[in-house]
Amino acid sequence: MKIFFSRFLALSALVLFAFSCDKEAVEPSPEAVTMGRIEQFLGVEINTPQDFPKQRALTEGEIEYVLEYVEAEMKAAENSELEDRRRLNYFDYRLFALAAIRTGVVNDIINAEVTVFAPNNDAFEAIGISSSAELGNVPTDALRDILEYHVVPSGRLFAADLENRFYPTTAGPAVEVAVSSGGVTVNDVDVIAPDVFFAFLFNGVAHGIDQVLTAPDKTIVDIAIDAANSDPGEFTQLVAAVVRADLAGTLSDEGPFTVFAPTDDAFDALFDALDTDVNSIDIDLLTDVLLYHVVPARVFSTDLANGPVGTLNGDVTIDVGNLQIEDTTDDPANLIPALLDIQGSNGVIHGIDKVLIPEL
Repeated sequence: MKIFFSRFLALSALVLFAFSCDKEAVEPSPEAVTMGRIEQFLGVEINTPQDFPKQRALTEGEIEYVLEYVEAEMKAAENSELEDRRRLNYFDYRLFALAAIRTGVVNDIINAEVTVFAPNNDAFEAIGISSSAELGNVPTDALRDILEYHVVPSGRLFAADLENRFYPTTAGPAVEVAVSSGGVTVNDVDVIAPDVFFAFLFNGVAHGIDQVLTAPDKTIVDIAIDAANSDPGEFTQLVAAVVRADLAGTLSDEGPFTVFAPTDDAFDALFDALDTDVNSIDIDLLTDVLLYHVVPARVFSTDLANGPVGTLNGDVTIDVGNLQIEDTTDDPANLIPALLDIQGSNGVIHGIDKVLIPEL
């Protein structure tokens, strides 16, 4: 029991500590596990976050050795033996680290090449979680969903590596990163501490933020219905067509899906040409047309590339330069800039100004 308790404390210490990459502020005892000895053990010299070994999965023995160091740092910080700047950095992400332990997210990322947008304590306090006790009142599954929306599994991306694009998270929905001369934002939230390394991110990197990111919680069907019921409404004809073709259930499933969504004017033009309406058009034809607008993947505007894209009923061809989609006719559809990247929990919507026509 004593050994178990000691290991439990060590693991807790691990996830509560963020590497500052500074050298020790106090003279270590000869037997202490120090950062200098950690560097020797790992075969690297850590002066900046980028120095930390990339693609270097630690063995159980190495992790245990580092745990000893973290325990020592925990005690030093709690005894005010570290300089103030290190101690403040140490505790600033305590609630995030505790949440990572409680949900098991720490086990998924300890040796993974991931990028984490880590909310600081202020961010958690802003949503009503200001202590470990309050954190414990949040259902584990809900807390895990929150954390997973902050983890990008596509590699170890330093601030200098981030681009203006959408990055899918382990939760599924993506976060939108914007890079400018003023810094980096994620979902319009400022990155306040780029390139931070936590002890549980040996092959990853964290970027500190001061707000908890909120993942979309409505399906693409829910979003289209909300748009149809708004004033002025949009996608009313699309919603009616999806309901009549009995595709609402399918498009509400986990997906992911990308829907090229014709506007009401686009459907009106089609129905006028066919001298019909959404309630009279042949149901099989309507179903074939709708499936031709659905890509079985989450494709954001920043992911689009010239060439064919497979839908649930054949290929369309993307022309990125002209923001157009070519179908089987000679009249391409235009992607509408103001209606791009409407993200739902199970996919994304891009508005277009023409109904795409498949092979009939």
